[in-house]
Amino acid sequence: MSAVAGRADTPLDRIPDIDYGAHPLFGRGAGRPGPAARLAGYLRYAEIVAYVVGLRLWQLAARRPWTESGATPHLEELRRDGIVPLRLAPAARADVLGAAEPYFDRLAERRRAIERGRRRYADGQLDTTRAGAPALFAAVERALTDAGILASVRAYLGCRAVVRKVTMQINDEWDSFWREPFESRGLPLPETAFFHVDNTYDVVKVIVYASEVGATSGPFSYVPGTNRLRTGMLEGLWLRATDIWIDVRPEHGALLPTLPRALRRRAKFGDDIPPDAEWGRRLLAQERVLTSAAGDALLFDVGGIHRGGLVARGERRILQIMMR
Repeated sequence: MSAVAGRADTPLDRIPDIDYGAHPLFGRGAGRPGPAARLAGYLRYAEIVAYVVGLRLWQLAARRPWTESGATPHLEELRRDGIVPLRLAPAARADVLGAAEPYFDRLAERRRAIERGRRRYADGQLDTTRAGAPALFAAVERALTDAGILASVRAYLGCRAVVRKVTMQINDEWDSFWREPFESRGLPLPETAFFHVDNTYDVVKVIVYASEVGATSGPFSYVPGTNRLRTGMLEGLWLRATDIWIDVRPEHGALLPTLPRALRRRAKFGDDIPPDAEWGRRLLAQERVLTSAAGDALLFDVGGIHRGGLVARGERRILQIMMR
């Protein structure tokens, strides 16, 4: 499959085919593990493929059809663009942020214990569960219900989606997770860095800006319409399995070019687009950057192309609310 050709306003309907054998992060010059390490890596990949298949089958079996009626004010825009900026009612926003404050404090304390510049992506997040944070979940669900967000998500997914996870996230200018793979190799940072689709199925999220977020403090961005990417069942499987494989054991990235061509797919593909690629230029031309001036909450389909948290100056605080 080749990169999509066409005008800057042509829909981006495929994830590009990238030559990983020639890529400096994965191909020539990246090194190759020995036979024993290669075998271990391939076995681990097969294990993750089996895990993703099993998880998907379990999710489909547990799926509860959505049969409710009622107002779905964000459904049309979500279907068309994959992203809906909106504003929560002031009282609802205050309730959510008040309930989230102790968890932000806990995350900030944990981050202070880690040397600046050495924080991993996970060091910027704190997950909460319904059992562990009942007041926070209650405030979030009230806000989503009153705004018609939860009903819109259920209609969009066609199932009785519920809030599964609420994550506090803090990023600042010293975070290097999105720059380090390039800086450590003396490579230029691509303009398309960190563009990705999530390696999950049937998930819609809401991001709530807990701080003021401008152009340099890591705003969320989305490529409208890419929620309709033409990703087949098998390609979707490889995208998810390969990302999990490399996320868990980054050294397995060196094996990516040795996989069969159909399996050389990554959900986090933005880092891999060559700087002169037409597909990357069109991606940047259609990117919609959403600061907190656009809305204090962003409803989006995680299957569309997006990125965020690339902070140049200051700090960004958000809540990520996952619904499935």
